[in-house]
Amino acid sequence: MIEERGNAAVIWQQGPRHKFYEDRYRLLCRPISLVELAERGEIFAVCDGVGSAPRGRDAAQEVCDVLVKFYKNAAELSPTAETLISLLDQANSLIHAWGFIEGTDRSQGACAATIVWITDNLMANVFHVGDTAALLIRNGTAQALTSTHHDAAGHLVNYFGRSSLQIEIKSVQLDIGDRLLLLSDGISKSLYNQRIAAIVESHSRRSASLEALLSAARTAGSGDDITAVLVDLEES
Repeated sequence: MIEERGNAAVIWQQGPRHKFYEDRYRLLCRPISLVELAERGEIFAVCDGVGSAPRGRDAAQEVCDVLVKFYKNAAELSPTAETLISLLDQANSLIHAWGFIEGTDRSQGACAATIVWITDNLMANVFHVGDTAALLIRNGTAQALTSTHHDAAGHLVNYFGRSSLQIEIKSVQLDIGDRLLLLSDGISKSLYNQRIAAIVESHSRRSASLEALLSAARTAGSGDDITAVLVDLEES
């Protein structure tokens, strides 16, 4: 399914091996009156519920939902990165409070997430946990804005729902003409970054770029849920 809003578009599809679609996303951009009235930039997010966690998709939804408070409670919350970190910490505390799977130390709820807040001066503030991803595509070249929080065995070691959450934070100055791509691991584990950039750049419409990206990931063997958000930095 594809949704377009303002200068952004998202594509999502349940993985063929999955009983439920575990990913979630947010497009908090200016065609939404709440975002326009707050005058504090735009937020885009991709969250990926951990499949082995019984409440993985609930965790992904919780992280997406807490981002709305940045605009809804604008009168009480300052428009800063520290505010967003505090909101994300609140979401993590709630998810962690759901407890553990009986007889194990595995969380009931767990998710990875990549959130990008773009301010009016085109500064991209990236908040990242887990194995979702953000790419900056500039002049056809892909630059990774996130790392993967796995151990040597490939197990996720940093995620929402963990008692000691560590949010990876990065700020990047954007230019008009740049493109930002947020991905769940249904794509990022199937295609290397420059291949992703080449696919996106080979189409003039955002929706066509995302359709081609999804198709390429499936052809490469991805059986996971797929979510991709593409944002174009435009003059308007």
